[in-house]
Amino acid sequence: MSSYSHSSFAERTEIHYLPVSGYSLNTIVKRLSYLRSTIGRDISRNRLTSIDYSPLIAKGR
Repeated sequence: MSSYSHSSFAERTEIHYLPVSGYSLNTIVKRLSYLRSTIGRDISRNRLTSIDYSPLIAKGR
C-alpha cells in the first residue's frame, strides 16, 4: 500500500506567495520536496482566478 501526505497550510501559503516573489515552479518543488505534478495539480485545483492560487480554498478541500 502506498502512503501519501497532504500539504500543510503553511506549505500551501508558500505555494501562494513564492511565485509572487519571483520563484519558479521548479524552485517551489525543490523547497517543499513534492513532485512537480503534485504542486501543479494543487495550483490548478485551488485557483480563485486563472492566475491566483488560494491556500484557503486548498485547506477546505
